[in-house]
Amino acid sequence: MPQKPPAATPATPASPTQAAQNQAPAAALSVDTLAQNQDTLRLGTTAKGDIETTINYNARDSIRFDVAQKTMYLYGTAKIVYGATSLEAEQIQINWETSTLYANGVPDSTGKLIGTPYFKDAEQEYQAEKIAYNYKSKRGKITGAVTRQGEGFIHAEVVKKNAENELFGRNAQYTTCDLKHPHFFINANKMKVEPGKRVVTGPFNLWVGDVPTPLGFLFGLFPTPKKRGSGVIIPTFGETRERGFYLRQGGYYWAVNDYIGVKFLGDIYSLGGYGLSTQADYFKRYRYSGGFNFNYDYFPAPELVLDTTASVGPGRFIRPEQRTFQLIWYHTPIPRPGGGRFSANVNISSFSHNKVNATDLGQYLASTFQSSVRYERSIPNSPFNYSIAASQTQNVQTQVMNVNFPEISLGTNSIYPLRFLSDVPRGAWYEEITNQVYFTYRSDIRNQFSNVVAGDTLKDIAANLGRILSNGQNGARHNFNISLGSYKVLKYLNFSPSVTYNEGWLLQRLNYRFVNDTLRIDTLNRFSRFYDYSAGASLSTQIFGIYNVKGRKIEAIRHTINPSFVYSFSPNFQSPNFGFYQNVQTDPNGRYELRSRYQGFIFQPSGATRQSNLGFNLRNSVEMKVRTGGDTASTFEKRSLLDNLNLSTSYNFAADSLNLNLIQIGLNTNLLNRLNVYLSLIYDPYQIDPENNFTRINRFEISRGGFQIARFTNATLDLSTDLNPENWKREKRESANAYPLGRNPQPTSFEQANNLPVYVDFDIKWTLFLGFNASYTNPRYLPESSRNNVTTKNLTVRGSVNPTEKWKVQYTTGYDLQNKDITVTRIDIYRDLHCWEMSIGWTPFGFTQGYYVNINVKSSILRDLKISRNQTYYNR
Repeated sequence: MPQKPPAATPATPASPTQAAQNQAPAAALSVDTLAQNQDTLRLGTTAKGDIETTINYNARDSIRFDVAQKTMYLYGTAKIVYGATSLEAEQIQINWETSTLYANGVPDSTGKLIGTPYFKDAEQEYQAEKIAYNYKSKRGKITGAVTRQGEGFIHAEVVKKNAENELFGRNAQYTTCDLKHPHFFINANKMKVEPGKRVVTGPFNLWVGDVPTPLGFLFGLFPTPKKRGSGVIIPTFGETRERGFYLRQGGYYWAVNDYIGVKFLGDIYSLGGYGLSTQADYFKRYRYSGGFNFNYDYFPAPELVLDTTASVGPGRFIRPEQRTFQLIWYHTPIPRPGGGRFSANVNISSFSHNKVNATDLGQYLASTFQSSVRYERSIPNSPFNYSIAASQTQNVQTQVMNVNFPEISLGTNSIYPLRFLSDVPRGAWYEEITNQVYFTYRSDIRNQFSNVVAGDTLKDIAANLGRILSNGQNGARHNFNISLGSYKVLKYLNFSPSVTYNEGWLLQRLNYRFVNDTLRIDTLNRFSRFYDYSAGASLSTQIFGIYNVKGRKIEAIRHTINPSFVYSFSPNFQSPNFGFYQNVQTDPNGRYELRSRYQGFIFQPSGATRQSNLGFNLRNSVEMKVRTGGDTASTFEKRSLLDNLNLSTSYNFAADSLNLNLIQIGLNTNLLNRLNVYLSLIYDPYQIDPENNFTRINRFEISRGGFQIARFTNATLDLSTDLNPENWKREKRESANAYPLGRNPQPTSFEQANNLPVYVDFDIKWTLFLGFNASYTNPRYLPESSRNNVTTKNLTVRGSVNPTEKWKVQYTTGYDLQNKDITVTRIDIYRDLHCWEMSIGWTPFGFTQGYYVNINVKSSILRDLKISRNQTYYNR
């Protein structure tokens, strides 16, 4: 029998209108769990009461307890909390006899309900007109219910709740619109909700703007997991002129656990062909993240078309039978002190994969793919570090593939080997000597042989795998970098000498012979070594010039000059004395050439002739010190007027002619924190011979007389500015290279091909990037045949504008001022429709010419609820 609760102790005086009522304030109601009456048989345990925990309740106006009816009434912003269950409403009634709560709102003077019930049971929340709930059985009936399930909302005329927290709704609506009167919903007479799992309906149809549509089905199943779960992926459908109707990217998603997810996808085409793919992503917090993608595609050749190069219809190209694959794997670790680092960036594909599956011009024209897998670690409490790596490169045009595995390196950080001579550093010159040592071992396998004059490439790798493996190469290389310290000379000059030594070990060597009018190349299988070394020194200083302005805003202007000289020396390693190169006859006419004995090997000796180089660099920068505020108490900050004005050249004392190198001048600055400027000028100090194809000759330009010391040959100018409301107000300079929306306004190729919605920031009202690039080559010093394309001028414009709060237009375009032609142009229009979104993209011309129109629901739960129309380069 239910227990009678004890009366609450009053805490506030009752109002006069309630003097006849029994009053109870906001209080805690505790009920003893021992039974009131005990059986004459004493048991070892006590009986458990109906109420398992404390009930807390309060009300703004009054609380009345009807002892006879065993019912409590709460008036005015009432609230009850019972364990994980809470209920708020304008009026609440508790029947202790039936263990039932009743809650409802009341109409105000206009007839509108106020104080409607808000019910929370564990993690489930409900808003309703009326609620009846049995706190003992945890069953209830909710009238006019609204509850959230994942990304969606349930509206129902009547909902019944059972003890398992399942909901059974009548005349129910499911939507992802968060408005009280949603813009769209899925309407069903019957609906079952399994919280955190799914929403199941009987026959349903879609309503948009209170208008029923014919879209519907006999039943509905909508997942609402709290965390990602496994499920079916609905494919997209469409048509291409080349492959017919298709279903793409359909399959199954397997949520292995909270850290690993795998997609199994497939494509099928009505004119034949299919595609299979597996996509996986994984992560471990604070450790690493990565992804894996494997694609296999098959497209048969059309039976009626024998000429595979023929065109059938405008713009339709018939390809031969294709079987292609692509493997992509990336693994990115999160750096941890003292730990190793494993990283991977793998991109391996069949040679024709990009030609068949290209979704943009860059992918179609890509000729080289590179892959690498690497593990590196520093040995604790030592200066040593090591790495183990594998890498692969492939050229889809030459069909040459090269694999390096393993590649093992052992090295040191900068160490001071002579500091052990004394227990306490004394500042001696030898204590500043540092040394870095690296040892590298590498094995190389490729499908191209190096010991022939014309490269022999084995394109069928699988059939010739044994021959390719037998042609593999092994080698090791050592690098010694020794810094002899840094010293002050004449108080203001910094002098830093250094020495480097490199040595390579191989198990093969080439020998050239000219026999019977034919150049023969022999591969000698024996240990062989080569080496190179160099020595150098640098001398630098800084010169400051300060002009004290003492103005209201500007305190001073500082000019900094950084002159430096760098000298390096290395002998001629092509000399026969070293034995790394061979002077060999190449034709019957007695012509000789210098050939490397290690041509095409994984490590090769230095090809440099004798060098005795003196480089000169003069760097200038100008800054000013300005006051941040308007009064004398304000702080100062530095602002750059000229980031860099650089002059550089070099002189090779060992060269027999043309010793002086080109003179280069570079300027880089930012004007008014708005305009980025980069200018590069190149001058040649030597004359040219117009009678000998404008070849440089060993005579200085200044020897002509006059004031010209060098010929102007090339110039490059880059101007750019990046504007938006935020950086227009910001005083500090920011890089103009980053697009303010955090993404390029032109969607990625995958987004373009699949017309996927992209992130759009409506908070930034407008953006504008203007870029101008020009290059010029002086035609006076070029042959007649090369004077046509000496100038390039390109203008780039991209940005966005919000015509209204919910509209955004993004654009990117350019103009070739020299050829008078518009470059890549794209316009994207976005409309925020609250719970829906619309996107329109148009590329008017070029390889990616086409358009798309998408209207779709924002929520990922109903992402397949969309209207899409497109005609792009992928399905023309």
